[in-house]
Amino acid sequence: MSGVRALLVGAGVVFLWAQEPAYYRPFRLYPEGRLEVSLLGGMTKYAGEFSTHRIHALTGIQFRYFLPFSAELALGMRSTFGYLAYDRRYKWRFGPSYYEQFPPQDYPGGAYRRTKIATWEALLFVNLFPRSEFNPYLFGGFGLLSFQPQDIMEDAITPSGRRIHYPNFTEADEFNLHPVAGIGVDYYLTRRFSIGLQAAVHGLTTDWLDGFSLRILTPDGDTLPSHNDGYGELLVKLSYYLFDERDHDRDGLTNEEEEQLATNPYYPDTDGDGLSDFEEARRYYTNPLLADTDGDGLTDGQEVFRYFSDPTRRDTDGDGLSDGEEVLYYGTNPLRADSDGDGLSDWEEIRLGTNPMLADTDGDGTRDGDDLCPRLLGSLTNHGCPDGYAHPALASLGLAPEPPERRDTLVVVHRDTIVVERIVRDTVVVTQLVEKPAVGRPMVLPGLFFEFNKATLLPEAEALLEQVAEWLKQNPAVTVEVRGHTDSIGTDEQNLLLSRLRAEAVREFLIARGVEPQRITAYGLGRTQPLDTNSTPLGRARNRRVELIFRPQ
Repeated sequence: MSGVRALLVGAGVVFLWAQEPAYYRPFRLYPEGRLEVSLLGGMTKYAGEFSTHRIHALTGIQFRYFLPFSAELALGMRSTFGYLAYDRRYKWRFGPSYYEQFPPQDYPGGAYRRTKIATWEALLFVNLFPRSEFNPYLFGGFGLLSFQPQDIMEDAITPSGRRIHYPNFTEADEFNLHPVAGIGVDYYLTRRFSIGLQAAVHGLTTDWLDGFSLRILTPDGDTLPSHNDGYGELLVKLSYYLFDERDHDRDGLTNEEEEQLATNPYYPDTDGDGLSDFEEARRYYTNPLLADTDGDGLTDGQEVFRYFSDPTRRDTDGDGLSDGEEVLYYGTNPLRADSDGDGLSDWEEIRLGTNPMLADTDGDGTRDGDDLCPRLLGSLTNHGCPDGYAHPALASLGLAPEPPERRDTLVVVHRDTIVVERIVRDTVVVTQLVEKPAVGRPMVLPGLFFEFNKATLLPEAEALLEQVAEWLKQNPAVTVEVRGHTDSIGTDEQNLLLSRLRAEAVREFLIARGVEPQRITAYGLGRTQPLDTNSTPLGRARNRRVELIFRPQ
């Protein structure tokens, strides 16, 4: 008894565990709402007063419907047809001499007998692992048994219509309502086919299953069976599953489609970006497993519903700034390459240090696209430059004398760097604002311009490095140590390599400008020595730098 109790407790624990929320895994089974149709075939084992060493064949059909709200539970119907086999001997009462129980003349064909059976059962299934390929289960319910014992069927009938040996049985068929319990296991060959095993026991409420009943006489003269008959069965099951096109999360994609996409069929927005899996897969063609398909810093849902940008394009308007940079950092319009309509793209304005949301940054009446000095308050008659100041572009056309070189004039803070506007050759470019080189004092180039994620110097860096090269040539007793630094974005290995390559690029530039190679050393430190926090854009901008340390020889 203790073993049975332990088995029931263990089954209960497994059942409760199976009820815990199942976390999604790709390519699992989703049986909710499916109908299983099964063919059954196997054997029966009789359990009654007679010897029990006989088995016989049994076939059947089964239907099992997995409940839509919980695949752990299913309702089913089962119908089986077959025989029970036994020897017509009551061995418990007669012991070794039970073969003498019935006279041979009464049974000229021998003691072997069969009972024809048919059942119709209503069952409740408890599936322990319904979403896995291997699903053990328990089941129980009630069955209606129709049985025809061979002895009763073959018993002669008297002229009065009564059987000779079974006067109480006017018909061969008998019916019995009884409980059924069993266990089984399924193994899914595909999503639609499975094979399995089933074992069940039938606890009958009759003792006439084999055509014989050992009766006990009661004080009032009535008789009761000493114990009821029963039987067990072991069946092989081959199943096919219907109704597979369900949509549990009601996102517009069937479970099978979600399995192919590797999305979660129990949650309509797998990546949590604000677009349903259906909208991503069928309408916007974004990645339903990635909240930010184009990697621009905005979720797909934000791009579609809030900013109306293209979630599959990093730079919707093609101005050189990603949609995330425009929205989160600069406040520009990701749908317009020139947000303020001044003739310069937003990216060009960021590089020049002008305001991409203000058509006339310096307020001199000349829009930035036409202003040769967009950061200096000028006049309309001098192309936006101050009176008496000639821009190199005008000088190149012979309209003005060559202007003197202008040094640092105006500090501008933008996403990556602290910059100034400076005239170099015939164009206005953006360089860094730094202190003059001095021995014993680090010279920090905060945001020295390189191509994105590369060690290639941009033209904006040349003017400043040329000043450094000139100073080094004027101070031949000074050596310089070039240190490259990065922010925390990316792996340590990537940052270390990039910082070293950028430091080497500065060294090569200085050498090309006439500084002796033996006076310059360069190495990268990656992300190991930040100046500021890496949790904000401004902090990361300060950390992306090249430092020049000047030392006496």
